[in-house]
Amino acid sequence: MKAVRKIARAPGEMQVADVPQPDLQPGQLLIKVGACAVCGSDLHAYNYDPGYEFIKVPVTLGHEFSGTIVEVGPGATEWQQGQQVLVEATHYCGSCPQCHLGRTNTCENFQVLGLHKNGGMAQYVAADVRYVHPLEPGLDLIQGAIVEPASVALHGVVDNSNISPGDVVLVSGPGVIGILAAQAARIMGAGMVVISGTSADEKVRLTLARQMGFETINVANETLIDGLFRLTGRNEADVVIECSGNALALEDCLAIPRKGGALTIIGLYPGPSQIFITPVVRKEIIIRTSYSSKWVNYRQAMNLIASGRLEVNPLITKYPLQKALDGFNAALEKKIVKAVLVP
Repeated sequence: MKAVRKIARAPGEMQVADVPQPDLQPGQLLIKVGACAVCGSDLHAYNYDPGYEFIKVPVTLGHEFSGTIVEVGPGATEWQQGQQVLVEATHYCGSCPQCHLGRTNTCENFQVLGLHKNGGMAQYVAADVRYVHPLEPGLDLIQGAIVEPASVALHGVVDNSNISPGDVVLVSGPGVIGILAAQAARIMGAGMVVISGTSADEKVRLTLARQMGFETINVANETLIDGLFRLTGRNEADVVIECSGNALALEDCLAIPRKGGALTIIGLYPGPSQIFITPVVRKEIIIRTSYSSKWVNYRQAMNLIASGRLEVNPLITKYPLQKALDGFNAALEKKIVKAVLVP
């Protein structure tokens, strides 16, 4: 079968290769992949950015995917051939202290598909049933590939932010997580949601954000403070959600929450950030981080996408699996919001 493989711990070093179809083990399902999205983590792995030294190589990339069951392994009798499903990205052990606390997303023994073990950028995947969800009626396989990033955005906004009805919310970073987080903030009752980005985002991502009803700030043309004052008459926001993974953007975001306001950090950063924390302390800003997602967030994401309250179709650009490199490059150059590979 064909698969997108990271073949060495170095920048680039990715190819579409022929690999054996996975063997089915007890408690597993063989899934014919219908669609697999390209995540920011895949881009970091492709570039071999700092912080990604842990990846296994060679490895099949991809952890945002959905597909159809074609074979049911021993012990997985509650599943049927032909069912459409998706698979959680982060595989937790279920027995460590974090898992016992219900914090499966911060499992002490977690493994991420496509980084620690073979993932979904392939024609077939063998998946353990404990991480499999039946696809919600009303969702197609392309939308199913966006459920994982939607679950991450919902965990960040619903579980780890302090949004109250009427709040002004700034979302930093107009990538897929940022635009999904902005929609989640709107669902939570925010009075105004503003998305910030750079000139590189202007042509596609910030334009799409405006088409979806959000106000925007291009930080190449005005500061966050000036942009917020233009839009709201205030030089601050009640809640800031940082999704860009850019250390300079994070530093700028620290100046934005009002006194007693909140900053939620979802982005992952390829290097260190130098922060002057005293002004943050004096304003009693609540800072929370948010990582990955939990089982319930996948269910929330599917329900919201199926109901139309969370729009994902405008974010998607499809590429054949064989053209994976084109999708990676388009995402890196910010020519698109979300590349979805179709085997």
